[in-house]
Amino acid sequence: MLIQAKILQATPDVKVSMVKKISTDQASPQKFRPHGRFEYEPVDEDGTLLHVRCEGPFDAELLTAIKDIQQSPVLLNPCRKEIFQFSGCCIGIEEFVESATDYVGQLKRDGRAPKAVALVMPEELQGAWMMRDTYAGIYQRFNIPVTVVTTVTEAMQWLKDY
Repeated sequence: MLIQAKILQATPDVKVSMVKKISTDQASPQKFRPHGRFEYEPVDEDGTLLHVRCEGPFDAELLTAIKDIQQSPVLLNPCRKEIFQFSGCCIGIEEFVESATDYVGQLKRDGRAPKAVALVMPEELQGAWMMRDTYAGIYQRFNIPVTVVTTVTEAMQWLKDY
């Protein structure tokens, strides 16, 4: 996997500069193609705010793809905040939710978890009513500040406090 990015050593005192977004489409091929797609794109020049576009539904293979791209410079900034904007459908099967929970826990233990997360789930989003508490609970379990809002503007406003 070739990723074009300019990066400095990521520490809380040193800001990271990114020039490229990355998606699960760039992950190594798997036996079964993932259902769903995540695309990570820096919003600001120093990479402290990531906009993650999530198109579902989601399965366990998608988490495998996310883990495969985790060494991308876009995902290494320990000072980052993340906006997850869901579209289409946000339903994740049980294996996806379990894998996502384990993954966020590992990121937290390794000091690589986001500082705060905003989940953008409009009311009309398929599955929002049943998944919003589940996804928020993943971050709450590891004491990562999280909110669920309906617009990216609301998410950006909330994240200003972190």
